[in-house]
Amino acid sequence: MKDMELKKEILRIYGKSRKRYGSPRIRQQLLREGYHIGKKRVERLMRELDIQAVTKKKYKVTTDSNHTKPVACNHLNRNFTPDNTNTSWIADITYIWAIDRLTIPVYHYGLGLSAGHYRRDWTRDWLLLHLIWL
Repeated sequence: MKDMELKKEILRIYGKSRKRYGSPRIRQQLLREGYHIGKKRVERLMRELDIQAVTKKKYKVTTDSNHTKPVACNHLNRNFTPDNTNTSWIADITYIWAIDRLTIPVYHYGLGLSAGHYRRDWTRDWLLLHLIWL
């Protein structure tokens, strides 16, 4: 079997595995599909194609709850419907994935939290307006 044909098969298997398979798994799949190929040949062809297995990033805990630092007071005490406007403010930062792994911080501010003044679709409107500038 020619190298060009094997490279096509290797790329097919590599793409189907979402770039997770290295040479041992690709060779194993090729053997299952009836190709007789050695370990070193698969490694060489993968080097020529400049592909290698991409490992999945492990989950890392970033929150440290066991600390001795002071914690901010809970002034709202889960009362999300205050009597007057402009008495409670909230903020939220959401990161949105964009092109080429660029993250865009979206700041969401709400004033007053009363039904007449707080719009839930504010972030969506802001985002649609500002994505035009990207």
